[in-house]
Amino acid sequence: MSQQSTGATHPSRRSRSRRRWSVIVVAVLAAAGVGYWKVTEPARLTHAAQALLDQKPDEAERLAARVVEELDPKFVAGWLVRSRALLRLGRKEEALGCFGMIDDPMLCPEELLDDLANDALQVNQAALVSRCIGALNAINARSLRTARLLLSVPNQSTSPERFKEALSLLEQSGTNDAEDWGLIANARRQNGDLG
Repeated sequence: MSQQSTGATHPSRRSRSRRRWSVIVVAVLAAAGVGYWKVTEPARLTHAAQALLDQKPDEAERLAARVVEELDPKFVAGWLVRSRALLRLGRKEEALGCFGMIDDPMLCPEELLDDLANDALQVNQAALVSRCIGALNAINARSLRTARLLLSVPNQSTSPERFKEALSLLEQSGTNDAEDWGLIANARRQNGDLG
């Protein structure tokens, strides 16, 4: 009789042990999922805010504000998108202030800096354009968009060498865009290269 009860409890113990491990594994996976969701929330909300910039800048600003005020005050992309939204709402000084909240402009993604600088250029927020160009120069940005920007506002904080690099990059791109050739001609004239 003792063998039967031992045999009966042994599978029962295994079953409880399996259930316990299953519960532990499910709990760990759930915690990891929640953690991942929380960690990626600033990026997801910033992306959503960026998508709203053209149609609903007020909603874009609210979303980006939530990112940097509630979730992660050091989330650079959130500050850049919020700054763009503020520019579109006509709040130029606040947009400049948002950029000033970024501790290290070297952490700014080039594409978002280009977007912000171009938006600031369109609304004549020269101080913000200058800060963006300074950050683009600091990160040594080399895209065609950055080259176009540097050539469109040559009197900003761009060294003559950097200006020439941007000119060379745009010339070598094989562009057929009339605006690009206008930038190239203007840059050459400023450099004294009329040929």
